[in-house]
Order: sequence, then structure tokens, then C-alpha cells
Amino acid sequence: MNPVPVESDCPAALFHPDDLVPGTYPGMKLTTAEARQVEEILAPHVAKRLESSETTLNGWLPVLHPIPIDSKERWDWDQARDGLSDKRYIVEGERASYQTVMKAYTAGDWTKLLYAFSRPIWSTQVPTDLTKALQPFRDELDNRRKELRLAAARRLGCTCLDDPQAAAEAKAAKELQYAKLTGKADAAAAALRAKLLAERAETVVTRRLELPKATAEELDRAAAGLRDEFKLVSHHIMGALVAVALEHLPEVTERLRDVSAEREAKHEQGRREPFCPQGGTES
Repeated sequence: MNPVPVESDCPAALFHPDDLVPGTYPGMKLTTAEARQVEEILAPHVAKRLESSETTLNGWLPVLHPIPIDSKERWDWDQARDGLSDKRYIVEGERASYQTVMKAYTAGDWTKLLYAFSRPIWSTQVPTDLTKALQPFRDELDNRRKELRLAAARRLGCTCLDDPQAAAEAKAAKELQYAKLTGKADAAAAALRAKLLAERAETVVTRRLELPKATAEELDRAAAGLRDEFKLVSHHIMGALVAVALEHLPEVTERLRDVSAEREAKHEQGRREPFCPQGGTES
């Protein structure tokens, strides 16, 4: 895939974070003491993993070995192949994983094995006893690598790392540009939708209003009719209705004054009427 051009004044923007500091740099690996502790935790699990992979691969050898010459053996082979052909990608993945772990184990590369058997702190996978034991070493190494990359970026002349707002804007612009250049219309639409939602959150507020049932039903009918007629979203419709009500606030005040007076009259009448116990008669 052709690299996507980056429009940025930041010289570090031309580098992938993993390219800023070589993987062979001492600070990018576990220290001797850390590697020894990780080895004590991981060594039994690595051995079990390799043994399990060998058993799995041996069980899937019928998918991989050459076509037999004998007709009966060929028929058996065909049956096994048909049943496992849809899992060839599993075989290939298992083989690649086995080779990676075996190579690192043979070389004593416990940094690579740590990353193979652990997950970053933000991972959503359910932690196991093994990953919990490895997590402090993974977090420490991740933070150390991050600091080394930040220092390398600053040496290149990067200034946006010290300005979170500028960094966030640069990241958003880069993602939108990448979506456009790679023809990912869905990603571009999602970015635009997120921007519109953010703008809407700054201007639209949801309020809970208590209304008489009849009034609420009438308001719903009026809003639905206006929405169908003008094809506008709800907050535009309700905003217009409330704006008109505020423009006629004196009329609203008079109507509420009448309602208040009516309620006071009813209360006064209730106070004047004599109280009769239930079942009794007025003498």
C-alpha cells in the first residue's frame, strides 16, 4: 500500500512511533533483572505453549501432507482434508505463532515473549493469572518506550507534543485526510458525524418538562406536523415553538394570572364551606 502523504509542519509526523527509536536500543528492552523475573514467570508457560502447538500441528498434518498414492489412503485423506480445509488459516496462524515463540525462546528474548503473552493495560480481554503477573513489567516497559519516543520526537523539533489541543487537532485532521485519500467514505462520514454531534452537544440541551397530558399530546401532534412539513430535526421545531411563546410572554402571564385567580377562588370556597364528617348531616 502506498504511504499516505502527511501535511504537517511537525518533522516527527513523517515517522511511525516505532521508527523513532530502534527496537535494539537498550531502553526498549527489559533490563537484565526484569528479564530474569519475567523468565521465572513465563518459562513454564512457554514450554506448555510450544508442546500444545506441536500437538495441534501434528493433529492437522493430514491437511498438509502430500496426496497419497494408494486409493484407500487417498480417500481417507480427502475426507480429512474436506473436514479441515476451512481451518487452514488456523493451521497457518498456529504455525507462525509456534515459530515466533520458538525463535524468541531459543534466543532468550524475554522482551518479545513478554509482549507475546501479555496485553496492554487498555486491552478489553479478561485478565488471567499469567497476564496479571506480567502486567507490571508490561506497563513499565510500555511507559519507558513512550518516554523514549517522546524524547526522540522533541529532538527532531516536534512542538505539538507539548500542546494537547494542537496534538488532538492534528490527529483529527490526519484521520480525516487518511479517510479521504484511501476512499473510506464511511470513515469520513463517521468523522463528520462525530463533529456534528460535538457541535450539537454545545448548542442543544435536553430538559424534562411536566405538562398536562392533553397539552403534551397536542404539542406532539403540532411538532410532528411541522417536522413532516419542513423536514427539520426536533430541536429546531421545539426551539421555534418556545421562541414564539417567549415573544408572547405577556399573554402567557395574563393566562396564568387567570388560572391562579381561579385556583384561589376554589380554595377560598373550600375554606368557607362547613366541614361535615363522613356519614353525618348538617344541622
